[in-house]
Amino acid sequence: MSTPPLPFPQSLTEKYRPRTIADFVGLEKPKKILTKFASSPYQSAWLFVGPSGVGKTSMAQALCAQIRGELHHVPSQK
Repeated sequence: MSTPPLPFPQSLTEKYRPRTIADFVGLEKPKKILTKFASSPYQSAWLFVGPSGVGKTSMAQALCAQIRGELHHVPSQK
């Protein structure tokens, strides 16, 4: 007889995902650039590129939330 899995209200990755640019650990140069942009945004488009797991989507979501922008997520096709 197996025990059912523990119910989690949300995944740990969602629970601990940085929500603001300041919440990110490391990434000092991108944080500085995006914080400066967010303080005085202008019409533009941004493309976040890099290897998996470095925080591209999370950073884009944080920037978008901070400037009340629009995010178009295009997942990679491996």
